Amino acid sequence: MATVALVPKPHREEPELKEIGRRLAATRLALGYTQDELADEIGVSRSAYGNWEQGSRPPDYAAMRRLKKRFQVPLDWVYDGDPAQLPHHLAKTLVGGPNGNPTTTRRRAG
Repeated sequence: MATVALVPKPHREEPELKEIGRRLAATRLALGYTQDELADEIGVSRSAYGNWEQGSRPPDYAAMRRLKKRFQVPLDWVYDGDPAQLPHHLAKTLVGGPNGNPTTTRRRAG
């Protein structure tokens, strides 16, 4: 009988998790939500969501799908930083305003 080596699931490196967390925090602020509010909207605890923003835990994929469905936040933005499919109102805030710098205006989506 052959022995099968168990290969650990690949995980994202810490710097990558920190970047994902920064994008989640910026997106939440652009939407005008607190951590508690957004966590509630996507069906997770505030503690779990806070860990994602801090980059100490990878975000739950099912919750990120709910974020995408509820707020039209593309997963390419969350995981890879690709702003191509961001809705205009979020792209303007997250990627750059008229002078090319991200704006800090808080707006409630929905």
